[in-house]
Amino acid sequence: MRPAMIVGWQLPGRIGSFLGLILVAVAVAVAYARSGRAGRWFPAGVLVGMLVWLFGARSWNLVLGLAGPVILLLAFGAVGVAILRMDDREWSSAG
Repeated sequence: MRPAMIVGWQLPGRIGSFLGLILVAVAVAVAYARSGRAGRWFPAGVLVGMLVWLFGARSWNLVLGLAGPVILLLAFGAVGVAILRMDDREWSSAG
């Protein structure tokens, strides 16, 4: 309805959100892989979560619209729990 608002405000926000999410996923995957704890599930989980979120939200289906963020929450949450369980020795050797 208002193309100036979409192009000037909404589109940069959406692009920035997805780009930021991709950059955070890459950084976490690299750091997590360097620590020797990473599996191949994390990048795949983030990719699937983003695709389901992107296409699920456009389909106007509530289950698909919520499935993407839930997959992302599970992927990043699993990494967060693993980081919380690391002791001080593991943190000092990670640097």
